[in-house]
Amino acid sequence: MDTHKLAYLAGLIDGEGSITISATPRKREGEATPRYYSRITLTICNCHPGIIDWLHKRFGGSAHWITRDPRYKPSGRVIWGNVDTAAILKMVLPYLIIKKHQALLAIKFHSTMLRRNQFHHGCSENLLRQRARIVSELRALNKRGAI
Repeated sequence: MDTHKLAYLAGLIDGEGSITISATPRKREGEATPRYYSRITLTICNCHPGIIDWLHKRFGGSAHWITRDPRYKPSGRVIWGNVDTAAILKMVLPYLIIKKHQALLAIKFHSTMLRRNQFHHGCSENLLRQRARIVSELRALNKRGAI
């Protein structure tokens, strides 16, 4: 991949992107406790159709538009999950400035997500503690407002 394109993508992530980790409960019929499915997400939002189209064509992901208020322009977003997020973050890591630490945490979390470990159910206590520390640190970095 062209380094200029990767650097541009890193700039979009730094300025318009968000890196998150979520755990969604999924309870199967007959199970007493839900399993928590972990997901790493990279999202880039922008109002310019050319940016959204460029991102989607070159880096995949899911692209869609939202119009919340007719007084404002529609907002486009491209969303990547788990494997795609980790791969993209690894490619742009040398060029990230603002969100470099968040990217490193997401990559570290992804390394704990082996196929059999994607659900928290059945993971070792040590692995769950490690994941919780990573999530806590990422949430602190993503927190809005004054420091």
